[in-house]
Amino acid sequence: MYLVSILFASLAITPLVLKTFFPYFWKDAFYLANLVRIFLKLVLRRRRKPLFLVLDRFLEQSVTHADRPFIVFENKTYSYLDTDRRSNKIANALQRHSKLRPGDTVALFMGNEPAFIFTWLALAKLGCPSLLHCFNCCSAKLLIAAEELQEAVEEVLPSLREQGVCVYLMTKQCDTPGVEGFSDQVEEASDTPLPQALRSDITFKTATVYDPPVFC
Repeated sequence: MYLVSILFASLAITPLVLKTFFPYFWKDAFYLANLVRIFLKLVLRRRRKPLFLVLDRFLEQSVTHADRPFIVFENKTYSYLDTDRRSNKIANALQRHSKLRPGDTVALFMGNEPAFIFTWLALAKLGCPSLLHCFNCCSAKLLIAAEELQEAVEEVLPSLREQGVCVYLMTKQCDTPGVEGFSDQVEEASDTPLPQALRSDITFKTATVYDPPVFC
């Protein structure tokens, strides 16, 4: 009985002792436990075939939190579902109108805007790396540019044409030879999901893994 009393007394004063001498003990313990949980989840996902990537996490959230805001830009809000469908339309349009194949590199020339996220996700769904590095270093087969950057694109257009690079501008119509307006194709495209098989060959050495957007 004496031992039981000591045990209960110890349990009673332990929280007070921790709070007095180790005020951040529980916060640190919960933080450490959370880190271990994240680490174990990462290890398990690295073993998945195919790989579990940023896109897969986004698709999970699109199912779980379809109507939750994902992008808030100026006066517009795009939910997870809005973003998923918009990126599907871009991916389906690219699949139909371009010669892109899984593994082909695409250069994005866009500002900090929702269209960048939509397009990045679309390319990820197609299994195509999308890079923002020096254009000459990434051997891109396609350049997708924002409408407001048309003049900048036209300045380097002769060089792009020499390299055989296709140029899509996110506008309905473009009269510049060698530059194709792409917005109409996107609007007309289906928003049906893309098959996962398109990115089944991606590994941790694939360029697609190296350039996730900042939201991840």
